[in-house]
Amino acid sequence: TFRAEQWLPAIEAAIDQATPDLVMIPQSTPGREIGPRLAHRRNTAVAMDCIGIVDEGGAFKATRPAFGGNAVATYGFASSPAMATVRAKSFEIVAGAGPSGVTALPAIAESRTTVTGHEQVVAEGLQITDAAVVVSGGRGLGSAEGFEMVEALAAAIGPDKAAVGSSRAAVDLGWYPPSQQVGLTGKVVTPDIYIAIAISGASQHLAGCS
Repeated sequence: TFRAEQWLPAIEAAIDQATPDLVMIPQSTPGREIGPRLAHRRNTAVAMDCIGIVDEGGAFKATRPAFGGNAVATYGFASSPAMATVRAKSFEIVAGAGPSGVTALPAIAESRTTVTGHEQVVAEGLQITDAAVVVSGGRGLGSAEGFEMVEALAAAIGPDKAAVGSSRAAVDLGWYPPSQQVGLTGKVVTPDIYIAIAISGASQHLAGCS
């Protein structure tokens, strides 16, 4: 069970040892919590959900979606180290890149919180974040049964190529699982083809497929 307060001392120790100019963190559920906490502890700032980071003569510039994905903004850092959470699949994989060595870090710290339980949501088949084609349904389908048509289309394209997504409106109505939600508050998908059926196209949803 992830608890940020347990991991922060080890992460800070790594920063003290490496003295980096830039710290990058995955834009994941843990990363969303670690980024702001770590930036506050180091008296610096973090740019969230970045899709691009460049070094301009020693000054880092971070690019991230703004206004629900309707625009892209570029930010600079007035403090050091620069910190950014990075959206998955936003950068090309660098061949041969990897850790240059092993560094001893402190063990995880004690936690002031207690997790009393959790529920694991298991999604079967191809994940929407990995699919080349995503077929999504929305509130305009009229009912949960409407997703049978969406599932049939995805199956016709191929279970190894296509996955079924959903808008938040349909998820909130209980028509489809939250694990398949596409949008600003759901999953970010990067397919080659995105097919939206009975979806109004709200900016929050488009932010998940831009």
